[in-house]
Amino acid sequence: MKKINLILMIFVLTFSILGCKENKKEAEIEKQVTTELTVKTADYEIAKVEDQSRKALGKKSLSQYTTSELEELPINKKKLYRIVLSKDIKENQVKPTVEKIIDKLTANDSDIDEIILWLYSDKEIINNPFDIGTAIWAPNGQLGNIDENIAKNNNRENYKIEYEIKANLDQYIIQKSETGDKLGFTVEERKQIFKEIVKAEDKANEYEQKEQDKVLNRFETINDNNREKVKTEYNKISDKAQKLSDEYKSTILKKYNITAEQLKEIGREGLDKYWPLD
Repeated sequence: MKKINLILMIFVLTFSILGCKENKKEAEIEKQVTTELTVKTADYEIAKVEDQSRKALGKKSLSQYTTSELEELPINKKKLYRIVLSKDIKENQVKPTVEKIIDKLTANDSDIDEIILWLYSDKEIINNPFDIGTAIWAPNGQLGNIDENIAKNNNRENYKIEYEIKANLDQYIIQKSETGDKLGFTVEERKQIFKEIVKAEDKANEYEQKEQDKVLNRFETINDNNREKVKTEYNKISDKAQKLSDEYKSTILKKYNITAEQLKEIGREGLDKYWPLD
């Protein structure tokens, strides 16, 4: 009898412990869901839209279709949206905001098959690569999988959003919004110097590319007989391009009365903060 009572007591204690763990787990899930629901989405602006639609080839290449088959294929409606988010965006607001944008886009156009969002912190830089991150809405979150069935029937069963968000975004946003003077220049003055640095490097690169093209045109083809000569000429052109870059930057140093190290610091700051290039 005592043995039976002991066994019953063990069962009661076991179920009590399991029940407590389950209740705790449910409470944690509920807390997580509540937290996610209370995160406010950020303000945003669709600054630019690019239509990248094409035939719904699926995973086949263009050469695998006959002309008549291509004509019959539906269109894979694909669009790239450059989105400017509010300047005080928080990292935990990015995903809910993206979901809101995609929900709205797909509600307005049920035929859209692939959506790419490039996310920016500033409208000034929308012609540059994104700085906050990117999101892709597509089958399994991957582009290039739209076939005839998906395009015709708007089958969205396997759709999901794949994200790429800048690491330490909150810190980046705070740093980017700093407006204090540095090296004796305001932010706007440093941005102008950065543009001039980029322009100087572009001019040198344009010279290098143009001269290398001349070499290629002169030799027509590169083979074992002329490879070393081409390489030598390329190296000379690269050295000249570097000298030109140094000369152009030297003009900037004199113009703003700064050192080469200060110029490098402004260049790094411009790259880190995704300042406009032109």
